[in-house]
Amino acid sequence: MIYLDYNATAPYSDSVKKYIQDGMINDWANPSSEHDFGFELMNKVKDSRRYIADFFGVSSRSIFFTSGATESINSVLSFSNLTKNNVRTIISSKLEHHATLDTLKRLEKSGFNVLNVSSNQSGQLDINELEDFLKKEKNALVSLLYVNNETGVISDIPQISRLCKKYDALIHIDAVQALGKMNFNLEDLEVDFASFAGHKIGALKGVGLLYIKSPKTYEPLMTGGGQEGGVRPGTYNYPGIKSFELALRDINPETIESICNLRADFEKQIVSNTSFAINCVGVPRVANTTNIYLNGHDSRAVLLNLSRKNIMVSSGSACSSGSFEPSHVIRNLGFDKEYASSCLRVSIGGKTTREELASFLNELLVITSSLSD
Repeated sequence: MIYLDYNATAPYSDSVKKYIQDGMINDWANPSSEHDFGFELMNKVKDSRRYIADFFGVSSRSIFFTSGATESINSVLSFSNLTKNNVRTIISSKLEHHATLDTLKRLEKSGFNVLNVSSNQSGQLDINELEDFLKKEKNALVSLLYVNNETGVISDIPQISRLCKKYDALIHIDAVQALGKMNFNLEDLEVDFASFAGHKIGALKGVGLLYIKSPKTYEPLMTGGGQEGGVRPGTYNYPGIKSFELALRDINPETIESICNLRADFEKQIVSNTSFAINCVGVPRVANTTNIYLNGHDSRAVLLNLSRKNIMVSSGSACSSGSFEPSHVIRNLGFDKEYASSCLRVSIGGKTTREELASFLNELLVITSSLSD
């Protein structure tokens, strides 16, 4: 199999695979239990939290474990947390993940003011418009992707954070697609909240992180236990937590650089040898993501044919009630439905090879040619 869909989920990292095979079977206790077995697991939870906090350059008191990024995002954008922080306006964009978009729709129906920052066709947000919103809106929270999951475009979060501080606004980032693909430090970014998912870097599914700069100002989404200092009640998923730590340990800056070089050569081949185009070129993107316009070919048909050849990519489409819709991201960049229906996302990882990308491109050309006949 040729797997080119790392933005959907990553294969288990090497250390996580070893943990699953050799260690996880012994880590079934409840860390909250008041006996030695529970105490042992709780100490392991603390060790993992400490490593993760150090990785991000923040205090361990600001790191909280969740079931994934969707929960983390919903927690920040919950009615209870927004009310606690006197937020009445949320500033976001139409390029966000549905975990944010759908939550904002619900908040808007509940009376919150939701403003969307526009972007250009390359996916760069209009910073001047954002500042205009911040000037006019008091008690605002800005919630934005750090890296777009479909295009790989990187938002200028340091600049946006400075604007938020200037106008006394809170800022939350969905940093799911940034982790493992670029170097950053949460303390330096100066954000108030950040959401992460473990499975995107090769950890087990069902574990995520929520970074809260000032936990005392946060109002929990859920109640029912004292775990995580009451911020996120519920039985600890220690195997998931351990896998998150191990996946972080497996992140290698040299691998990121290697992926960057691999993607650059791959995109040169696309431009030189096909009639296809690459979306969002010429702006900062993470090293692993290429969004390809297939020159009018239906991306769903191409994806299914590639899958039959054992090549896994993504069309960027979302399945809703059994009907596939073109990427909302591409549509909101200003392209029409026909264009968006002809886009394919390729996302690579540390184990991707030049030979695999060459095989993908060869099969892509064969398939699109056959669909034209």
